[in-house]
Amino acid sequence: MSKYYTSIDQAIDKFKWNIQNGRWKANENDIKAFNALVEYVNNQRALNVNKNVPFAKLYIYVYSLFLKQFQASIFDPIPQKEISKLLDKPLSFFYEKFAEQINENERDRVLEKYGYDIKNVKHPRLQSEEDKKEKLEIWRKILKNETDKKLVTNPFKIEDVKDEMNYIISECINRFNES
Repeated sequence: MSKYYTSIDQAIDKFKWNIQNGRWKANENDIKAFNALVEYVNNQRALNVNKNVPFAKLYIYVYSLFLKQFQASIFDPIPQKEISKLLDKPLSFFYEKFAEQINENERDRVLEKYGYDIKNVKHPRLQSEEDKKEKLEIWRKILKNETDKKLVTNPFKIEDVKDEMNYIISECINRFNES
């Protein structure tokens, strides 16, 4: 794009405005050429989406979640900006966050198994001495059980998570590329 127009849409809008406002005397062939350009751009967009249907589905799904989260409309730029921020992050960021999440899920599952109330965790300064002793006893029990001890100490390593996610994603891509 030139320094004057940041997108093909802006360039087309400029031509359209010039034609509609008489700044440029367009003949019938000019109008046909303009309409052909607009049709070509629209066809390319549709083709691009059709080549990337799984991405389009996930984008729309995330977009709808962000619309709800930000109480926005489809015309609000915030959801698009938030998705762009996510897509700008390196893939490694997502592997790390995913590993953190599944390790946290495992830890919480084990803690709940021992009666630790995950949903009502208080800051240590707000806990009574009795609560602190109860939590300490739960941790002692967990640490005596080798299996549970491993589960509360980040059992999923980033390399393993990355390998597994790559496998899952690759299988998904292959599945959707076949259809």
